[in-house]
Amino acid sequence: MLSKAKNRAQSIACLSNLKQLELCLHLYVMDNNDYFVPNNSIALAGSDAILDQGLSWLPDTDADTEYDLSNIISGLLFAYNTSLPIYHCPSDQSLLTPINGQPTTLRWRSYNLSQSINGYPQGQYGYNIPGSSLPSWSKYTEVRQPIPSGLFVFIDENADTIEDAEFGSPPVGSSYQQNV
Repeated sequence: MLSKAKNRAQSIACLSNLKQLELCLHLYVMDNNDYFVPNNSIALAGSDAILDQGLSWLPDTDADTEYDLSNIISGLLFAYNTSLPIYHCPSDQSLLTPINGQPTTLRWRSYNLSQSINGYPQGQYGYNIPGSSLPSWSKYTEVRQPIPSGLFVFIDENADTIEDAEFGSPPVGSSYQQNV
């Protein structure tokens, strides 16, 4: 019974974190002429110059080896909520990969932003990611299908796949919806 209550509390906290991150994204859009925050969802999609400048919601490349919080702090959404715990799901017990004998601790973040949300520098309405039917939008007002309130934005990502955001918002009728 106690374990069930603990799991429920962790789920509620995780949903709260996701809502806080979505609010940060919405505030960013309002402050930036309807543009979504840049999203280095796939390390190969952006140039090193862009990633080095911190022009992303979160400019890290691998949450499993991120001992330094500077990437979260330099992320473009951090200014809208400076609470570090909103980047980590309380039920996530994934550990950082030890580097040079450093002690292993919990990783700092559990969440990723969908690649459909400005995940490619050339992403714009109607642009489909090569080899995929997933859409990519640069601006909030370009989101038509699904409607913005139905958009799949953040996800609690598995430790084995946290280095990229290889998920998106499948359009109605796509093959991706068969398993949804």
